Amino acid sequence: MDVTKPAPPRVPPVDTHAVRIELDTDRKIRARNKVYYRFNHWPIWIFVFFIAPGPLTFDLFERGFDSRMALWLGVVLLGTGIAGLRGRLPGVEPRPYIIRFTEDRPNPLYRRVCYTFAWSEVITFAVLNITGLVVAIITGQWYLKQIYRVAYFPIAGTIWLLGAFGQLPRVKPSTKG
Repeated sequence: MDVTKPAPPRVPPVDTHAVRIELDTDRKIRARNKVYYRFNHWPIWIFVFFIAPGPLTFDLFERGFDSRMALWLGVVLLGTGIAGLRGRLPGVEPRPYIIRFTEDRPNPLYRRVCYTFAWSEVITFAVLNITGLVVAIITGQWYLKQIYRVAYFPIAGTIWLLGAFGQLPRVKPSTKG
C-alpha cells in the first residue's frame, strides 16, 4: 500500500531585510557620569586653558618649560580642578548635561566659555601656523614669533567676541541652536 504524505502548506517567503528601529526615548539614559568619565575629560580642559596665552605657548615651544610656564600650569590646574570638582567643565559634570541633541536647554555660561576658548585656539593656532609656513616659504625667513606677537590676540579676541555673542558652535544660548 502506497501512502504518500500530503504536501506541506505553502508558506510565503520571510523578509530577511527587516530593520530594527529603536527610538531614543526607549533607551535607558545614565543618571550620573562615572568618576573615570569625569576625570578623563579634565585633561582636555587643562590643555585648552594652558595653551590659551598663545605668545607664552610659543615661548614654550621655542625655549622649553620654564618658571613662567610652571606658574601658569599651576594656575590652570588649580582653576580647572576647582571647576571640575564643582561640575563646571563640559564632560566633568556629575550628571550628563546634554542627553539628546534635539533637546532645547539653556547653555550654561561655563560651557560657553570653555567652548569659546577651545574654538579660539583651534582657529588661531591653525591660521598663525599656516601663515608662518607660507611666509617662510615665500621669503625664506622664519617670522613665526613676530606673527604670534602681532596677530595672536587680534585673531583670538575676535573669536572670543564671536563666542560672547553666541556665534560659534556649542556656544549658542541654547543647546539646540
